[in-house]
Amino acid sequence: MTIWPASKSASTQLAGDVARAGDVARAVERAAHMLVELPPAAAQKLSAAAKDAQPDTTPLWQRLSGLSDKEIQKRLSSTPYRLVPSLERHLDALFVAHTLGRPVLAVGPAAAGKTVLGALFAALTDKQNVRVNFSASTEARDLTGGVGPVNDGGKTRFKEVDGPALQAAALQATLTADEWNLSKEARMALKSMLDHRRVAIDAERDKDVELKSTFFYAAQNPTDARSGRAALEPTILDCMFVVEVEAKPVDEKVDIVRGHTALPKAQVENIANFFSDLEVAKKKLKSAVSPITTTERDILKAARAAQHFIERDGVKDPAAQQAIIARETFRVVADILVDPKEKEVIWNGLIQKAFNDPSL
Repeated sequence: MTIWPASKSASTQLAGDVARAGDVARAVERAAHMLVELPPAAAQKLSAAAKDAQPDTTPLWQRLSGLSDKEIQKRLSSTPYRLVPSLERHLDALFVAHTLGRPVLAVGPAAAGKTVLGALFAALTDKQNVRVNFSASTEARDLTGGVGPVNDGGKTRFKEVDGPALQAAALQATLTADEWNLSKEARMALKSMLDHRRVAIDAERDKDVELKSTFFYAAQNPTDARSGRAALEPTILDCMFVVEVEAKPVDEKVDIVRGHTALPKAQVENIANFFSDLEVAKKKLKSAVSPITTTERDILKAARAAQHFIERDGVKDPAAQQAIIARETFRVVADILVDPKEKEVIWNGLIQKAFNDPSL
């Protein structure tokens, strides 16, 4: 297992001293001091060269991809995604892993952007993204293929068909395995794609496909026995680069939601701040009939509902608009709580704090 330095400072230091062209002199100086005891004159000469070197501020992933800024925008324009800082900082790890022929595992909370990160990589490398969503019932056959129905000239016939693992290898695509830690059988079926063999194997059909430039990308929520998310086997984990993806900061969530609602930024920020506080408080809420989520999807749900009522009723007064937004934000959570006391805590505590209005 290789844990990539996920922090911006760590990845910048590593990339800056090793891979960026403008810092070659610095890297040479460091390597020379590590390998041999330099004579004073040679050490002074190398040090001077390193100081004179002009660092290239182009991100490592962009240098590895060979893409210009214009080409990056063109490739991303075909997707619904934007390259935000919290995700871009992980692209160094993905492009280094791809260059080395290594698979990547992204670990992080729900809605942190793990799946989007894989989709962004596929778009930037101009690869098809073959996505598989694991569950506790996912079997090896679901990935490798077998006999299945196909449309043959308007008629349904049963033929041997490749599963997504072999399809991705044949296309030299990106294979994205979501919820990676939900099925041990499925993981072990793909072991040959992760290790030194780099080949997709269907033993039952005696078929294998070399990966070549195929990129294997897996994503999972943290280990949690209650939800069936088991710890990974060392034989699997040791094959992979592991990237820790943190939850998006509030300002990024606000920017994402603002692209889909006409509400003012300040009001979207109020909604986002409420859900940020709810992320901490939800651990104490016991009456929820379904999981309490605090993602940008939840923020957008509240924003769109509020916008609908404001526009439908022609509400112009800012205080009245804020009351509607607070009400619809509360409703997103209240609908899944059955304990009136917990609802009261949410309304009198988190809603009042987020919208800063005692009259609500």
